[in-house]
Amino acid sequence: MNKLINLMCEYLESIKQPISWMDYTVNYILPIVGTLLLVGTAIAGVIKYYKEKDRDFNEKILNGVYAPLYQYIIKQEYVRSKKADELPINKYPIIEIVHEKTITTDMLTQNQKTITEKRKFLSRDELLKVTKELNFGLVPNDLLVLLNIYEIANEIPNNVDGDEYTKIEMKIRSNIINGYQKYKKLLNIDDNKSKIVKFEDNEIKFNI
Repeated sequence: MNKLINLMCEYLESIKQPISWMDYTVNYILPIVGTLLLVGTAIAGVIKYYKEKDRDFNEKILNGVYAPLYQYIIKQEYVRSKKADELPINKYPIIEIVHEKTITTDMLTQNQKTITEKRKFLSRDELLKVTKELNFGLVPNDLLVLLNIYEIANEIPNNVDGDEYTKIEMKIRSNIINGYQKYKKLLNIDDNKSKIVKFEDNEIKFNI
């Protein structure tokens, strides 16, 4: 009994004693810091996961949607840069050019035979072919709608008047250029460093 009483007294005495700085650090501060570090590491891991996931998704959209379409736009804009007066954007947002080549042969019989060859080196069919090869699950909604309307407008041209057709082409051209720049920027790929091509006011300008 005396021993138990002595132990109780010692316990009560220990409670009354002030806690040392070291004991306070070990018992309270270190566990709190450890918990905060653990939570912070977990949050950082989640943020990194979603950033990588977003990057992969943006890269798929750039490579699977905008880059293939942009190739046609960059070709036509280079042609436009050489014939700006003949091919204003407000009249010809999407350019289609037929190259004609005439061949004249002089036969031994002195008869002449003239053959005219026509070849499209910029063709809306080429652009429409590219659209059919896109991953439609990645195509943004507005662009998907525009491309499908454009396909119908080319299949049944009498159902769409000239002004509406031009507006559709303007929106497609603008969407492709802006979308290409947007996803390059999201991936931290800065096209403004290019010395060959510049984007100004929704226009592509060359410096070769």
